[in-house]
Amino acid sequence: MFPVEMVCGYGAELLQHRLRKEIIATALANNIVDHMGIMFVVHLMEFVGGTVADVARAYMASSESFGVREWYQQIAAVEGVDEEIKLSMLLEIIRLGRRATRWILRQRQELLGVEEFVERYQPRIAELIECRKLLLSDRNSAAWASNVTVLVALPIIDVAESTHTRPRRVAEVFSSVANELGLDWLMDQVAQLSSSSHWQSMERDSLVDDITSHQGMIAERCLTQSAGDVQPWLATQERFSLAWRRVIDDAQQAAVKDFSMFSMTCRKLGDLCRSI
Repeated sequence: MFPVEMVCGYGAELLQHRLRKEIIATALANNIVDHMGIMFVVHLMEFVGGTVADVARAYMASSESFGVREWYQQIAAVEGVDEEIKLSMLLEIIRLGRRATRWILRQRQELLGVEEFVERYQPRIAELIECRKLLLSDRNSAAWASNVTVLVALPIIDVAESTHTRPRRVAEVFSSVANELGLDWLMDQVAQLSSSSHWQSMERDSLVDDITSHQGMIAERCLTQSAGDVQPWLATQERFSLAWRRVIDDAQQAAVKDFSMFSMTCRKLGDLCRSI
């Protein structure tokens, strides 16, 4: 916003600028529109609720924690790469920002300070990015390579803190839960659902969030009740295991796989999770 020389030489004076709040608001608004699109705030307010300030605060928390703007700038600056590839990469970064912001709005409604959130999550996200292969099952490693971190990184960090476990270990349990229960397949199918309206798009995103939340709940139970050993834990949860395997088998073998079928599958997963 201001030249580097001015910031370095007159930083204290700039903080007392009479239009300081207005300048910050303008810069933030431009940042959001440039990176997330002009309807980003409106759509999230419709989907999750909250005020413009709530969405802006959640976006800044997610953007700083995941380095969204830095990734965006690095991709845009790359030379000698096909424009279609660059566009695809930029779209993935936009999806990351949207999903992370949505998660914060849904799961951290009490969020007051961006700085505190970033200090808490940023180093743990960096750790999970370094070991992201742990989060990829055999079947979805190609399809999820660009999306899996944002889908589960924030829930993993929450489970790590609630169980006093290192994020890397929680990531291993998350992966095992997904493999054992077919949640990787379910997530992949739901994420690829085509939508015929804005409302269906929001419903699809909600289902993705719900699957991730249920996966986190199961992983937490495994960690607290069986030290993270998924198969022995499932053996102690026979009612849950048998019922869910029938549900996921029915879904995988269904002749018609549409919104309604996946919506009911996710609802049954939530119902069963409440019994464990």
